Amino acid sequence: MKAALLYAVFGLLVLLSICCLVLGILRSDLIIAAAGMLLGIASVILHMEIRKILSNPFKKN
Repeated sequence: MKAALLYAVFGLLVLLSICCLVLGILRSDLIIAAAGMLLGIASVILHMEIRKILSNPFKKN
């Protein structure tokens, strides 16, 4: 359940990151492009957190 919610948030972060980057490049707006880069970094960090949660060898099913 927790991993599914994190995957949903991860998907939203990736989508928002791509949208902000494209919008920032098309409008030549550096603030929007920077927000897209920060969202991309947040999605990478969240992906590493999901991998850490799922790779727990002591997890009881």
